[in-house]
Amino acid sequence: MRKISALFLLFAISLCAQNQRFIYEYKFKTDSTSTEKLTEEMMFLDVNPNFSKFYSHQKFLSDSKLEARSLKNPDNTNFDGVFFGRVNFVVEKELPSYRTTLFQHLDMDNYQIREMRPLNWKISSEKQKIGEFNTQRADLEIFGRKWTAWFTIEIPLQNGPYKFHGLPGLIVKISDQSETHVFELKGVKKITQKEIPQTEKVRLKYGQHIAVDEKQFKELFIDHRNNPSKGMRQMMSQAGTTVEVYDEKGNKIDLNKHLRDMEERQKEINKANNNLLELDLLK
Repeated sequence: MRKISALFLLFAISLCAQNQRFIYEYKFKTDSTSTEKLTEEMMFLDVNPNFSKFYSHQKFLSDSKLEARSLKNPDNTNFDGVFFGRVNFVVEKELPSYRTTLFQHLDMDNYQIREMRPLNWKISSEKQKIGEFNTQRADLEIFGRKWTAWFTIEIPLQNGPYKFHGLPGLIVKISDQSETHVFELKGVKKITQKEIPQTEKVRLKYGQHIAVDEKQFKELFIDHRNNPSKGMRQMMSQAGTTVEVYDEKGNKIDLNKHLRDMEERQKEINKANNNLLELDLLK
C-alpha cells in the first residue's frame, strides 16, 4: 500500500481509466450507550472504469481463505478458523451511472438491495486540509443521520465509501453528526483487474442472492430482530430431518429449549446493536 502523498496527484487525470484501490479506515460504534472506544475496520473501495466495490479488508481475507479451501475440496463447507470481521456488507456502484446495490447477509439468506434514494448534497464554501489533500465540505441527510463529508477535486472521481457518491471529487472523509460512524481515506494502491474480487464469489456457493427493494428489506430486517430463530426453524422444517443437539458433555439438549435460549441471546445482542449505520432501519 502506498501512503497518500503529493506524488499521487500526478496520476489524478488518468485515474478514471485505471484500476485503483482506495483504503478507508471505518470507525464505528454499534451500541450508542457504550463508553468503549470506536471499533475500527479497514475497508477497500476498488474502482475501475465500469464499477466500484466497497467491502471489508477482513472479508476479503476470509473469502480468499474459503475460496482456497473450496478449490482443494469443492464439498468443503467448513468455516472453522475463518474470521469474517465486523462488517459483512458489500456495496457496488455501476459507473458512470452510480446505480448502487447493497449486498447484505441476513438470517439464513443473502440479499441484494438496489438503492433508490437520491443524495441531495449541500456543498459549502468551507475548506479544510486533511492529510495532504485540500478538501471542501458538503452536508447530507440520509439513512436517518446527518452527515458531513470532505471531498477533494484533486482526485476527480465522484465516488466515496459505502453508498456515498455524487460530489465533484472523491470523498476523503465523511462522518455522521454523532461521530460514531466515520470513514477516512488512509491510502491508495494501483491494482490489476484480477485483484478486484467478484461479488460474493465464495458465498454464492452457499446460496444465491435474493433481490428485494428497500421497503422489503426493512420488513425482513425488523422481522429478523423480532424473531431471530425464524430462519433456522424454517430451514429445519423444510429439510424434513430430525436435528439433535448435545451439550459439551455429550448430553442431549431439548431442541426447542435450545432455540428459545438462542433467540433470547440474540435479542439481547440486538438491543445492544442499536446504532446501525442506516439508523432508519429501526424506525
